[in-house]
Amino acid sequence: MKTPVRTRLLSALLSLVMLVSLLPVSVFAAEPASGTWEKVTEAQEDWSGQYLIVYEKGSLIMDGSLSALDKEGNKVDVTITDGKIVGDYAKYAFTIAPILQLAVSLDYSVFLIHRFAECRAENPDASPEECMVDALCRSTGSILSSGLTTVIGFLALVLMQFQIGPDLGLALAKGVVLSLVTVFTFMPALTLAAYQWMDKTYHRPLLPSFDKFGRFVARIMLPMALVLVILMVPSYLASNSNQYYYGAAHMFGENTRLGADTAAIEETFGRSDTYVVLVPEGDTATQQKLSDALHAIPEVTGILSYVDNAGASIPPEFVPGDTLGLLVSGGYTRMVLTVDADTEGDGAFALVERVRATVQQYYPDNYYLAGQGVSTYDLMDTITADMVKVNLLAIVLSALPGFLYLADPLIIKKKRQPKEA
Repeated sequence: MKTPVRTRLLSALLSLVMLVSLLPVSVFAAEPASGTWEKVTEAQEDWSGQYLIVYEKGSLIMDGSLSALDKEGNKVDVTITDGKIVGDYAKYAFTIAPILQLAVSLDYSVFLIHRFAECRAENPDASPEECMVDALCRSTGSILSSGLTTVIGFLALVLMQFQIGPDLGLALAKGVVLSLVTVFTFMPALTLAAYQWMDKTYHRPLLPSFDKFGRFVARIMLPMALVLVILMVPSYLASNSNQYYYGAAHMFGENTRLGADTAAIEETFGRSDTYVVLVPEGDTATQQKLSDALHAIPEVTGILSYVDNAGASIPPEFVPGDTLGLLVSGGYTRMVLTVDADTEGDGAFALVERVRATVQQYYPDNYYLAGQGVSTYDLMDTITADMVKVNLLAIVLSALPGFLYLADPLIIKKKRQPKEA
């Protein structure tokens, strides 16, 4: 019996709702409000507020992810609260999430449509609605297990310290859940509304049959499982032997303009990096001991600080306020270290650890250390810890849907009627 026109219109309406629900949230996001920004030219007592990082010439607005300083129209909004800079990572999640969601959720619809075609082929006398009910009952297990595995994998990103992980993980997890709801509610209506068009556009398979290959894989399944277990240990060790770069020092080769200029500068003037140590002001004796200890590090080629330039014996009251403010302000004194080291690599990371251990010895948990090499080290340390934690959690939790599927507590199955002789 043909589907009534009213049912077709309802199915088309539900399909339209489904398509609208899948549109990225960023499409409907309001444009950022314009505002007036004041150029910051000197240190402030309270840095709390909203800032834009702008190129010094004022013609370009950039962030650290840009590959060059000639890309216009980019900006990074940062918020400083309690002395910490918080970046706006949500916009990157909005950019990446729709693409990843489409990639990981597309197979759910494929499962359902494939089962629907199988049911129609097995029961040619059944109505499309009955075939769709049978297809939903037969594909619910595979769709739910696949969807729950994906959701759990994305939720593991929430435990990352790197803020883009929670933003991206929550967005994708919610997106996959909505995709599952869509597949079980709107997708059947869309399929019933368009199955006749699907029949008209049906074509012969473009790829050859993989039946023989499938039977071959089934025969060697157990031996290959044993081989997989054996290869797990060397594969894990090999993956940990990879060398990763976390900063921009190795981003540009000498075949690029920036890489060639950087190599020429380092060849002429040498390679160096700058670290900044902030320690509480007042105790010049301890600052002098710290300075002597830092000078003892071979890679430290120079230190600019109050005790090194003015001297620990000179009271700060004798120094003009404008000059004193360059090194002492806000309750802290600044020590600028020039080091003979790269911004990234084993040597640079070992130097950061040694400088931190030295400062920790004189100012336990009461100091700040900054610099390009220090930031790269922090990024490496954070990403490495996040990767181990997320991978282990994802492996453990992703196995749960498989066990649930085997236990069969939630899977809907339809009892098949025996065929009449």
